[in-house]
Amino acid sequence: MDEMAKTLNLIRADMKQNHLSLSQQINDVKSELSEIRTEVADLKLSLEHVDNEVVTIRDETIPTLRKDLMKEIKTLKDQRVEAELYSKKANLLFYGIEETHGEDCESTIRNFLKKELRHEQADTMLFANTHRLPTRATNGKPKPIIVKFVQMKDRDSILGLAFNLSNSKTSKKFGISPHLPKEMQLQRQNLLPVKRQAIAAGKKAVIKTKGTLVQLFINGRIYDPIFAPFDSTK
Repeated sequence: MDEMAKTLNLIRADMKQNHLSLSQQINDVKSELSEIRTEVADLKLSLEHVDNEVVTIRDETIPTLRKDLMKEIKTLKDQRVEAELYSKKANLLFYGIEETHGEDCESTIRNFLKKELRHEQADTMLFANTHRLPTRATNGKPKPIIVKFVQMKDRDSILGLAFNLSNSKTSKKFGISPHLPKEMQLQRQNLLPVKRQAIAAGKKAVIKTKGTLVQLFINGRIYDPIFAPFDSTK
């Protein structure tokens, strides 16, 4: 009986020890679970913060950066056009002058100024350079002649007479324009059909440049395709 009692006591002691050990393990697991829950909650808050930052970057930062970048690109583009325009300011382009084999472009221009514009200084004004543009003729039209003037007053006097030339029915095949950058040339080309339509309707039409802007004036008023479209009946 004593031996059995000792055995039972040992069994009870082992069970108690096992119970205490199991309770400790359970407490450890609960503690770990609590820590995991805390970490998950912190991670969730962190993810929400990241999501908010992503939304801010998407909806505010990127559009602002894009707007600033486009503005900077436009500024650089305008500066390049202005620099190109300045380098070409002493030039004029002459259109519609027939090309002859082995021609002397300077003599061709002087003869044109005397015959078509009746310019009094046609024989004495100074040219820095005259030549045909190295482009293919289109629709059978002769290649334009580019003239670089030594004095701006000569260039401006001819450009002033070009208004009468472009509005003349007898000399309408000819044309004179400033030597413009490609961006401004495109603006001018888009205005030319309206200018011809206005002239055909008996109105005075002239294309002028203001900085990098190209404008069409019809009877002294600025043409605007949206707010002031051309009406040939008025």
